[in-house]
Amino acid sequence: MTTPEEPLPYFVRMANMGAHALDYGLPELPEKLAAGTFIPVAYWKSANHASVMFLSHSPSTMGSELQIWHGNYGRIDGEWIGDPRMSGAPCWFGPGGLSGSPDGFGRRKVILGGWSNSDTAEGPPAIVWGWQSPDVSQVSLVQGDHRVLPQVIGHFGAWVIGIEQAEPWTVEARDSSGELMGSEDGPRRHEAEVPLEVIPVSLVEATHFSGGRMRVLAIERYETKFAVKWEFSFPEDTASLLSAGDEAEVQDRVRSRSYKNAAERDKRQVEWRRLGFLRRLTVTDDLGTEYEHVGGGGGVSAFVANWRSTFTPAISGATSSLTIRHGEMVVQVPLS
Repeated sequence: MTTPEEPLPYFVRMANMGAHALDYGLPELPEKLAAGTFIPVAYWKSANHASVMFLSHSPSTMGSELQIWHGNYGRIDGEWIGDPRMSGAPCWFGPGGLSGSPDGFGRRKVILGGWSNSDTAEGPPAIVWGWQSPDVSQVSLVQGDHRVLPQVIGHFGAWVIGIEQAEPWTVEARDSSGELMGSEDGPRRHEAEVPLEVIPVSLVEATHFSGGRMRVLAIERYETKFAVKWEFSFPEDTASLLSAGDEAEVQDRVRSRSYKNAAERDKRQVEWRRLGFLRRLTVTDDLGTEYEHVGGGGGVSAFVANWRSTFTPAISGATSSLTIRHGEMVVQVPLS
């Protein structure tokens, strides 16, 4: 008596389908992509290395959000062997995608989905991946005088390009006559911007109703902007930080993802609450100026966040004080 074979794990099946696509080309698209299934949509390959982009719903059969997954391959004894450790991202920008995915191009002609770096000199080349809009005739990756084209333009205009040079790159989209229609730059190294003045702030803090405490540490002034350096000690109950509307957004985000276990889900929920809270800082001054928040970042260690929030325009020379608010917390910072 024989027993039925156990089904292969999800990402092993995905890796096997990608290896088949590398040998025989991309499969035709199904009419509908069911939850828990996947399809290769683009690939790149050299003599010994390859990368395949997949379109998938969440690995969970309950998932409905379209995701992108990538698999790396090595050629061994004439066969493509895939690494089942796939990397994924919950994003999809292709036009007219399966299961009603949105047209994410807007007015852009090329979209960078992402890129990876080679781990070692002997490892696989770095890859860059993304999409081109339907009216683009050619997409290429440019590094100085060197130009690399995708080997194939996959389903929905998806593409993957492997690169061996570490220097900065730009992806260009051109029409049938060769005219540039749009471009996207890869990462660039920038020299650290030096502030014109750093104003230290001492013993200026406020308490949140949740029990958390905010402390402003310094104001950095630049030619066209300024930054507030501050820290916040989080309460144990992070749900008390957010309004009902903000908490609803967090819960929608939690439900849209899949997790290994309940502990991972709870960890992500706390992280998203913290991040949403840190983005709510506002600044005005004694002249009535309302500054626009244009960015921020920092780190969270245990229950304390050290954050840097950036605002425009620059602080006027006539300004004598800033009012920094976070909900009902208000901190007055004198500038002279």
